[in-house]
Amino acid sequence: MKISCNIIVFLSIICIHDLSAADSSINNWPLYRGDQELSGFSEAEMPDSLQLSWLFEADDAIASSAVIHEDKVFFGCADGNLYALDLETGEILWKFNQPYSFEAPPLILQNKVYIGSVEGILFCLDILDGSIIWKYATDGQILGSANFIEYFGEERYDIIVGSYDNFLYSFDSVLGEVIWKFETTHFINGTPAVADDRIVFGGCDALLHVIDPGSGNEIHSVDMTDYVAGAPAISQSKAFTGNYGGTMNCTDITTGEIIWSFVNSEQYGPIVSSPAISESFVIFTSRDNNVYCLNKNTGRLVWKYDATVSIDSSPVIANGKVIFGTSNGRVQMLNLINGELLWQYHAGSTIKTSPSIIDNVIIIGTEEGNLYKFTKI
Repeated sequence: MKISCNIIVFLSIICIHDLSAADSSINNWPLYRGDQELSGFSEAEMPDSLQLSWLFEADDAIASSAVIHEDKVFFGCADGNLYALDLETGEILWKFNQPYSFEAPPLILQNKVYIGSVEGILFCLDILDGSIIWKYATDGQILGSANFIEYFGEERYDIIVGSYDNFLYSFDSVLGEVIWKFETTHFINGTPAVADDRIVFGGCDALLHVIDPGSGNEIHSVDMTDYVAGAPAISQSKAFTGNYGGTMNCTDITTGEIIWSFVNSEQYGPIVSSPAISESFVIFTSRDNNVYCLNKNTGRLVWKYDATVSIDSSPVIANGKVIFGTSNGRVQMLNLINGELLWQYHAGSTIKTSPSIIDNVIIIGTEEGNLYKFTKI
């Protein structure tokens, strides 16, 4: 992962958490982190151990986390391809090629695939064959996934994405026209979270921005003290956000107040991943080699797990388990309650992608260009 307005007002009722729009369920993982809130949490079943089902070999590194939709897997690759694979067999259904790398995860919405490229182009593709429906060129890299807004009663969806040109964009999902764009003072590296009539995102300006989705106006700007490389996760009107200085902040997005901050006092380690949120816990990984579990309400440390190597992969939570990848190529599964290691697989190459999960299935990619599917034994 690299670290490095004109406003049009629409008077509409905004439905932020319509899971049917992106068909989010225990058998679909249609966008980065699984849902609009970027919670990294799923109700899917997950066994205590798994086995390799198939391995797909791409031609270059995979930094784009995969998404899963109706028995298909979609992911971008540094070889310039967006791949659509059969979930059961791992065979290629189609691929879309362009000259630059894909690092951003795709978004599946209304039978379309939305994905940004390192060249800075947001593509809207037909889910059946990968043909281009529309595209828009920003003036900087797009490394974070797109998210979406639904306008209740209008059958209209807006696509929200950030760019290294310092703008957060809102697009009409059908026409690809810019509805509004919000300018920051530095790169936007991560994915915007959407919840509670708010868009929430951070960036290299070290701020957490809370935006009105209808107008693009800023509601709050909260000092995070250091770069925000990953995406926030939202739960119960609270945004959980890690920064490059190694701090995890909990912010009330209705007031813009920081409720608590956690800093590991033992050793410094940047947080470039996105946290996962359960009913009681916040789970995040760090380049200080540890996975942390905090009490969601207080920020108190519950446990930490030493992976012995740095971790950029964002964890996910399913069925009382925490799943993530490591820089030395291990896929690991921990017990959510106590951090005990339950299962691991040695993939042999650095993993920076986030796992994608449905019932009894894990999909994850490596820098060597391999995409793995693990299933119940």
